[in-house]
Amino acid sequence: MKEESLVGRLNITRDNLAPLLKEAREAKGMSIAEVAERLKVRPSLLEQIEAGKYESLPEMIYTRSYIQKFAQVVGLAPEPFVAAYERIAANSPTLARSASRTVIESTTVIKPEDIPRTNYLPYVLGFFGLILIGVAAYFLSQGRLFPRSTSRSTTPTAVSTTLTPATSQESMVRLSVISVPSGATVQLELRNIGTTPLKDALVAKREKRELRLVKAGYKPFITTRDLLTDSNLSVTLEPLPSSIAMNPNNSDKVQLIYRGSSWTRVRDASGKIIYEGQPKPGDKLEFDPPIEVRLGAPSVVSAMVAGQTRERLGGSSPVTVKLP
Repeated sequence: MKEESLVGRLNITRDNLAPLLKEAREAKGMSIAEVAERLKVRPSLLEQIEAGKYESLPEMIYTRSYIQKFAQVVGLAPEPFVAAYERIAANSPTLARSASRTVIESTTVIKPEDIPRTNYLPYVLGFFGLILIGVAAYFLSQGRLFPRSTSRSTTPTAVSTTLTPATSQESMVRLSVISVPSGATVQLELRNIGTTPLKDALVAKREKRELRLVKAGYKPFITTRDLLTDSNLSVTLEPLPSSIAMNPNNSDKVQLIYRGSSWTRVRDASGKIIYEGQPKPGDKLEFDPPIEVRLGAPSVVSAMVAGQTRERLGGSSPVTVKLP
């Protein structure tokens, strides 16, 4: 429908104002959503205008502007529609009160001398209260103020638990280690992963990983390797010069006697590590004094120092002791 076909029909009343706007919109092939996008308003507001529900619309000053712009967008002269809406508002008690309130609020002049002295503290507190409400509303909309519903929170868990074996092991490689003698503890960055011979241990794929082999009476083997593919390692351990067969008459040595398993690190007088490992129950070690010993379970370790026996070197907590 062209605008010219409405020229003779623009005796706008309450009954035909809304149908004419709707007819013009449909004639232009525009949807409610398209008009709302042009006017930057909610589609529901335009639906109320087309339905003639004027009492449910915003105050008269705003609705008049919406009707004016609506008519312009659909190709109609806005003045007859605005005038018709003003007549409708004048004859409606609800809309008339809205219009009079709008006029009064927009035309009342307040003189400086008429302004009463005011305590501004309540207004300041109210202002900051509105800010706090706004912040809370924002976080509530983002789901950060309260936990999300169970249906949402379980989604990430469902994704993580449905990984196939191939996907979950993409970042793992296999490590095999043999040593002479066997029975050495294999440590990856100070974490025990087994004893030699170790076959196909799954470890995280990573560059520059510290690998250790420790065994009572042997010098710790320490190396740094890039574990990016499956790896095999073969090591011959070197006996410690200071670890010799126990001799009851060898009183110038410090002797460590193990009644249970305890992680042990021994340093010489210069601070150099001369032993690191986890002896088993019944193992006995000897070192040239003085030494510093770090024990994970000191209550199961005794020491023979200068012919004197110390039954236990500590309690249940790790301890560092200097001998003699």
